[in-house]
Amino acid sequence: MTDNANVLDAVVVGAGWAGLGVSYSLARQGLRHAVLERGRIGETWRTQRWDSFRMNTPNVQTVMPGDCYDGSDPFGALTRNQFVALLEDFARRNELPVEPDTVVTELAGGHENGGYRLITSRGTLLARNVVIASGNLNCPVRPVWAAALPPGLRQIDASDYRSAADLPAGAVLVVGSGQSGPRSRKNWRKQAEQSSLPPAGSGGSRGTTEVATSCSGSSKADFSTCVETRSFDLRGAFHLVVCLG
Repeated sequence: MTDNANVLDAVVVGAGWAGLGVSYSLARQGLRHAVLERGRIGETWRTQRWDSFRMNTPNVQTVMPGDCYDGSDPFGALTRNQFVALLEDFARRNELPVEPDTVVTELAGGHENGGYRLITSRGTLLARNVVIASGNLNCPVRPVWAAALPPGLRQIDASDYRSAADLPAGAVLVVGSGQSGPRSRKNWRKQAEQSSLPPAGSGGSRGTTEVATSCSGSSKADFSTCVETRSFDLRGAFHLVVCLG
């Protein structure tokens, strides 16, 4: 028989924007809970965003539960580091029970009284409810046809990209046209202009950094059509493909 005193009302997995928001609501209801984070608060924001990343929501909307914006730049956008600082400050001010460096390795239901058992790197926890707030965008997903691209063509994911300065010289093709694609291209163009390098489509030599128009599509046929329409030659024109998925 499990002692109810050892069973938490809830466990939240993930200390990002969503997880901290849930913890805030649980705390306001007086519920005993823990927030388990595999690394640090906002770990994915720290380690899987490029250096010049900015939020795609204005500051006036980038607020945590119970907070309101009172700054001088309501229509600006926070940088990656500013957003992480916002998360840390929110957790500190509200004394949220975040347990960093705690990896959840197993979650099992059907425990006594319909509860859950969580096995972590720091021990076992029992809870009546579990909220998964780890996000669904922290594991890169590449199209199945990516494996069929020429072996000499380097491929990286948006989560591994940090700065155009880290890329070797040559043309770049961006696959994907969501938030990451256009912003990455803009970042490359800006750095190319600051370095006096020819912009995309200027006919510059292969020794320059050129930024190609993005291609998006879920199938190899979609991608091939994009490449053919824009006269891209993957066998020689590009040395790098950035997959944004």
